[in-house]
Amino acid sequence: MARVLPSARRWTLLAVIVVLIAALVAKHHRRYTRAALAPLPSLPAAFVDRVPTRVLWAWEESEDLHTLPTNVGVAYLAETYILTDHITVLPRHQPLYPAPGAPLIAVVRIESRPGFADTPDLRAAVAARLAAYGIRHDIRAIQLDFDATQSQQPFYRGVLEALRPQLPRSLPLSITALVSWCGPHSWLHNLPIDEAVPMEFRMGGPPALAFTSGTRPRYAITETLCRSSLGLSTDEPWPASLSSLNPSTRVYLFAPRPWQPAELAAISATPLTALAQTAATQTSATHTSATRTRTR
Repeated sequence: MARVLPSARRWTLLAVIVVLIAALVAKHHRRYTRAALAPLPSLPAAFVDRVPTRVLWAWEESEDLHTLPTNVGVAYLAETYILTDHITVLPRHQPLYPAPGAPLIAVVRIESRPGFADTPDLRAAVAARLAAYGIRHDIRAIQLDFDATQSQQPFYRGVLEALRPQLPRSLPLSITALVSWCGPHSWLHNLPIDEAVPMEFRMGGPPALAFTSGTRPRYAITETLCRSSLGLSTDEPWPASLSSLNPSTRVYLFAPRPWQPAELAAISATPLTALAQTAATQTSATHTSATRTRTR
C-alpha cells in the first residue's frame, strides 16, 4: 500500500516544484528577452570613411581613368546578372584603367527576363554569388543596380537580407534607386543597406529645354536611406537645389560616353553648382545640334 505524505509535507513539495518551474521559466524568459532586445549588429563603417563624396560611374565602355585624382571614387560595372529561373552571369568586357589607389566600388547590374521566377533557391543563389565580393581587397564597397518592378521588390528585399550577413561588416552595401522609391512609405525602409542612390536621370518626362532654369526640379525625397547620396547624368538637367546640398552628400556622376581627360580634374575640384551650369550648357548644345540635324 502506497505511503501517503502528511499534508504539510505534500504542500512543501508542491511549493518547491512550483518555485523550480517558475525559476526555469524566468531563466528562459530572460534569455529570450535579451536576444529580442539586443541591438542589431552595427552596419558597416560610414561611407564617408571609405568612399569620397564624388564618384564616377564607369559603365560598359573602355575607360581610361588613370589621371583621375584619388579624391574621386569609381563605381565600375563589374558584372551583369540575367535572371530567369536561374542566373546567367555576364562579366565586364571593356577594359578599365583606374588610377593607382583609386577608391573602387564594384557595381553589379541585375536584369530580369521572361521566365523570371522568385524562388527561395534563386534568392539564395544570387545572394551567394554577390557574397563573393566580400573577399575582394581591391574594392571599398559593393553596389547593386536593379530596376525592380513592384512585384519583384519582395525578391530584391529577400536577396539583400540574405546577402548582408554574408558580407564583412566593414564592407558597405549600396543600391541605386528610382526616385519614386524614395518618397513617403518607401519599400526601401529598413533594408540592410548603407545607402540608396536616387537616380535623378533617365526618368523620361519633358525634354531638357522645357525647364527654363536648365535644371530639373527635384522630387521630394523623404526616405532616410536616400538622403545621403544623389545620382546625376552629364547629359540631363540637374536638380535646381544643388546649392543647398549637404557637403557630405555623395554625388555619383554618369556619362553616356567614356569620360574625357579634361573632365576628370574638373570633377575633382569644381563646385557642383558650376558643374551643373556646364552640364546644362552641354545639354542645351546637344539638343540644339540634334534639332538642327533633324530639320535639315
